[in-house]
Amino acid sequence: MKQLTFKSILTGFAVLVLILLFGSVGRPVMAEGCKPIKWTDAEQYVIDQLEIGEPVKLVQKYSREEDRTLSNCFMMQLLTDAGDKFKIGPHGVVIDGAVITGDVDLAGRPVNQQVKLTNCRFQGKVDFTDCIFSKSLLFVDSIFDGPVDFEDMTIGINFAISACHFRSKTETFLKTVRVGGDWLMSNADFVARVDFTQTEIQGNLLADTVTFAGGADFDTVRTKDDCSLRKAVFGDKVSFNEAQFSNLFLTNSTFTRSSDPKTDVDLTGLTVNSCYLDDAVFGDARITIDRMSFQYLSPASWDKLQRLARDQPNSEFYSTLGAMLLSHGYPDQAKQAFFAQKKAERVDMLRRNAWAGGKLNWVNARLWWVVDELRDSLVGYGKSLQLLLVWSVVLFLPGYIIFRTEDGMKTKKPEDKATYANKYNGFWYALDLFLPIISLSDAKVWTPKDERRWALHYRRVHILIGNLLIPIGLAAWTGIIQ
Repeated sequence: MKQLTFKSILTGFAVLVLILLFGSVGRPVMAEGCKPIKWTDAEQYVIDQLEIGEPVKLVQKYSREEDRTLSNCFMMQLLTDAGDKFKIGPHGVVIDGAVITGDVDLAGRPVNQQVKLTNCRFQGKVDFTDCIFSKSLLFVDSIFDGPVDFEDMTIGINFAISACHFRSKTETFLKTVRVGGDWLMSNADFVARVDFTQTEIQGNLLADTVTFAGGADFDTVRTKDDCSLRKAVFGDKVSFNEAQFSNLFLTNSTFTRSSDPKTDVDLTGLTVNSCYLDDAVFGDARITIDRMSFQYLSPASWDKLQRLARDQPNSEFYSTLGAMLLSHGYPDQAKQAFFAQKKAERVDMLRRNAWAGGKLNWVNARLWWVVDELRDSLVGYGKSLQLLLVWSVVLFLPGYIIFRTEDGMKTKKPEDKATYANKYNGFWYALDLFLPIISLSDAKVWTPKDERRWALHYRRVHILIGNLLIPIGLAAWTGIIQ
């Protein structure tokens, strides 16, 4: 037998100290902050059921709620399976009807089995920040009484909080969550504001009939597939700033006025293939759609979408909306969208430049506004040229007034004076000058007297106005030109 050295004695002593400090060899490592305790009957029942691969139905086993309580320490050990203490079946952790006491803190820890908790109640805080679930994490019809923080959590497959109730009055953090499949959230409700910022979902975000009493932030959220918020209710501001979805469904959703001083529904920079707003209720909510990008917007009707576009100086949005309406066979509504765009741009230009640079710039802005208003009123920015027929009637009147009496007129040929005396009609003379092509003979006989030089000059103007406006207006009215 070899002689023991000082070094070997020291090593053995160190091992003994470690065993005394952390328990015997093979003893499970306890969750942080937890002390080794004896499992309750309910907890032992959970262990027994999971070991044989059966779902745990605590309501069937224990009728009283107080008998179905599971401690936070038990849940933390169960989910992380520290030290391989628990033998979990192939279906993972499936528990129904548990009441979980204390704060559940899995921050930064890996969970390697699928977790499904239904009809459960979390009485304390739930903190899964930086936690990695290699499979699915599913909460269904459960209640969270305390704060919830899932920031930076990673889900390998699907994530669900369907029909769950978040009762904490502090903000719920679901930001920067990464989901490998679908995120299921339908029929959930949140008392406080919810932060989904920078979340990435490889599948769908399905959140129909969800109530966001405190509003929600979907800023920079990315989904590979659709985001469905049908029949959702937003009790405060909702923001989709720079979010990206394949399709966004807001059908039958309700939006309300928020405490934000600027906007209630922020769609700034939102990028979608299709956005569905059928029967959405905006009420008096203020909407921001700056830099919104889409290929299709439903309903494809300007009458229904003008509430969304009200007072928006976003040229790109209007042009995309107009092109979409035109491609779906609504040229008149596309034209209305164009007019609304120009009006909004005019108001925005006047607001931004009215006083910039002093009084002179104010005058220039006002002049520009008047000219732009005339372009709108006269010809609809070139898209309603048939209006020229209306304006030609208005512009015909000055000519009629100028040429209305025979006293200011003479016959072109002096020898015709006696023949046409008292036969002059100012209306027919002005009309003969005004109408192109057609000749009523009055203009061949009569002309203003030489001393009425201004009338002679206006005669040329009257002819030019009629020969320009009437042919263009008729061509636009008959559809020859658009």
